[in-house]
Amino acid sequence: MKFFVDGSEIAHITKPQDIQYMQMLKFFTNSLAGWPIEAVEGIDGKKNFYWRNGLVVIAYAYFFGQVFYIYRYINDYTFLVMGHSYITVLMTIVTIARHTLPYFKCYDDTTADFVHNIHLFNYRNKPGYYKEFHLKIHKISHAFSVYLCTLLVTGPSMFNGIPLYNNYASGAFSFNRSPNVTYEQAVSLLLPFDDTNNFKGYFVVFLANCCVSYISSCCLCIYDLLLSLMVFHLWGHLKILTKTLDNFPKPGFLNPQAIEADPNKSLKFSDEELKVIHKKLGECVAHHQLISNFSTRMSNTFGLSLFIYYGFHQLSGCLLLLECAQLEAAAIICYGPLTLVVFQQLIQLSFIFELIGTVNEGLTDSVYCLPWEAMDQGNKKIVFTFLRQSQKSMNLKALNMLSIGVQTMAKILKTTMTYFLMLQTIAKDES
Repeated sequence: MKFFVDGSEIAHITKPQDIQYMQMLKFFTNSLAGWPIEAVEGIDGKKNFYWRNGLVVIAYAYFFGQVFYIYRYINDYTFLVMGHSYITVLMTIVTIARHTLPYFKCYDDTTADFVHNIHLFNYRNKPGYYKEFHLKIHKISHAFSVYLCTLLVTGPSMFNGIPLYNNYASGAFSFNRSPNVTYEQAVSLLLPFDDTNNFKGYFVVFLANCCVSYISSCCLCIYDLLLSLMVFHLWGHLKILTKTLDNFPKPGFLNPQAIEADPNKSLKFSDEELKVIHKKLGECVAHHQLISNFSTRMSNTFGLSLFIYYGFHQLSGCLLLLECAQLEAAAIICYGPLTLVVFQQLIQLSFIFELIGTVNEGLTDSVYCLPWEAMDQGNKKIVFTFLRQSQKSMNLKALNMLSIGVQTMAKILKTTMTYFLMLQTIAKDES
């Protein structure tokens, strides 16, 4: 699959969900029964409902299995040894939170609204700057989708591959295995059978971990991809609106020859021009309202999920740093890649969400720079209302209280370091 595209591959596409990166999104979301087929495609989704219920049951079973394992062995192992179980429990909580998203109608409606009304492919033939930004966002979206789907596939391989290699290196798979050597699992569970000394028990849990880690990786990556694509297209709409306002007609645009002959006539719009201006202002206000409404809908739909996700980064970040701080080769190999991926996901998502707030600030300046002084009273009132609306922040918020962006990311990283130093002191005292 090509990482970079030029837009020629969508020449014969008729709907957004047939674009290659949307197909990737749909494929992996469907594996979680999370693609709203009824709302987007108009197809009955009963099969998805049953598959989704099964996945939620599995996620909860893994959650309680890990919690009971921690409860059973918390006094037998040090904090550093149990750290891996704490991290997997946190990842399971995020998985469960994202599994529950498709149960809400607002998720179906928001995704359908994105595909049918927000996706820039729907505006490719509209005059103005739509085609230019449609192609630009298409290229960005495709490259980002390929990149994130690559992470989605390689993540579970590394997560399960490292314990598998450790078992091989320790001689756990040899016929003359030492009784002191036990099988290492990617996820530790409290089970009614032995999976650390019995090969059959180990193999069953290993296969289950491979499947569940793929599901968890999908939940962590694919919903990030969906949110990121929504933000990219919102950003495109905001850039189109800003560029339209920056190139807004000036007085005399219908009769430039008259302005050249008498420059004083350019002070005010003519009656004929005011009608055109009124229509253009109405289109700009309606476009802004579309963007603003969808931004609010995104916050309401994904707010709780994002709140839990940022909480996961806050807690898992310091735990992963603590594990890596052992500075042992095994710890670095096991936790180094996961630490990099977790921090990369936090930084990546925060910068993507920051795009909306940054462009929105420029939009306010563009509205203020409109030639409102040359308009009549009615159009001035529209510009004034538009200006007030454009000053409202479009930053997405988790539970309507935590802004998603670079500042929140910086606070999380700062707090993570503080907690890491505190936990490191506790771990040293235990050892």
